[in-house]
Amino acid sequence: AGNWVRGQIAFDEAGAPTGISGVEIAAMRDEDGDAFESKRAGDSEGLARLPDGQIAVSFEQNQRVRFYDLSQGPFSPARRAPALADTGDLEANRGLEALAAFVDGRMLVGAESGQLWILPQESEQRIAPLGQYELGLGFGLVDLDLLPSGDFIALERFYAPVIGNRI
Repeated sequence: AGNWVRGQIAFDEAGAPTGISGVEIAAMRDEDGDAFESKRAGDSEGLARLPDGQIAVSFEQNQRVRFYDLSQGPFSPARRAPALADTGDLEANRGLEALAAFVDGRMLVGAESGQLWILPQESEQRIAPLGQYELGLGFGLVDLDLLPSGDFIALERFYAPVIGNRI
């Protein structure tokens, strides 16, 4: 729904979560500093912390990535990332989902269909797709993360009403 949520999670001695405190919720902002006018406009999906402390967020309805500098709080305007090429055929609710940051600040961006891009933080050109991630039958790519080894790990999800969720 395009909101930032911040708080502290309390853990017991065994490491199990026991509660949350200091919860703050704030609406994400667009490039003009305005809260998104609808769920569709603010349909945020992937989140990655960049080496410089900024947060990159993917949005699947409008197929874009935005950067946020939260050092001044959650009401900062977004900065638009370079545009991705070949996103026109992505389904509105099966678009840009997965996002992970390289140690140099570039990002690996994935659509639910498995299409991948390597996105720099600055570029005047539209960024061409890198290729296609091979998905399991009926699964969609929903998240990516960088492992300490430098490899990436992917999370795939499947849903059908009769079968249910599969991860």
